[in-house]
Amino acid sequence: MFRRRLEEAATWLRSQGENLELNERDYKVPGAREVHRLLHDFLEGKTEGKVNVQPPRHLNLLGWQILDGLNKVANERPEIFRAALSAIWSTPLDPRNADLFWSTLDPALDVLGDTQRKHFNGEGTRASVASYFLFLADPEHQPFYRPNFGGRAIGWLYDRKDGLDSRTLGSLLADYTGRCHYLKGEFDDLGVPLQDMIDVQSALYILADQYLKISRPRKRAED
Repeated sequence: MFRRRLEEAATWLRSQGENLELNERDYKVPGAREVHRLLHDFLEGKTEGKVNVQPPRHLNLLGWQILDGLNKVANERPEIFRAALSAIWSTPLDPRNADLFWSTLDPALDVLGDTQRKHFNGEGTRASVASYFLFLADPEHQPFYRPNFGGRAIGWLYDRKDGLDSRTLGSLLADYTGRCHYLKGEFDDLGVPLQDMIDVQSALYILADQYLKISRPRKRAED
């Protein structure tokens, strides 16, 4: 890790108390729990009518193109979708189960047209989707992964040779989750108190979305 970057980022984050407080905790935690309850009912065959894996009144983490595709799969291939949910929610929760989640779900993507299916080709999207369902099950301890925000911020804090383990989606999410928990402790020690993974996500988001846009790139030797 680039220690100097971490310390400078922490200094900046300490000045962003208002942004960190606006972390949407008040809707993310109850929203995740409510969607998890709804999908658990679906898993047990108790849902009447069509299922929505992200009701807009509860959460807005997934983009509409991904959400539309997942909803189509869930409603047209419900047994496969239930099996995929069972895989990702097996206890204890483990990000490595993202591999089994996708190997289970992939055959059901045949209900999607070519254009819609292409949205699920990227590693970042597939990791993000798997992390979404982990997040629903335990929002305080399972961080939602977005490659352009959390992934980008962690990539900036670490040397390229120490990048996220991308051998499989499961190893990528396990590595990302582990680093998020590690960074929470580091930021706490540097005076940036973060309550849980929701706060860590907020910190990484504003680092990627704001700090990296205004800070000057530093030479590797300076770190």
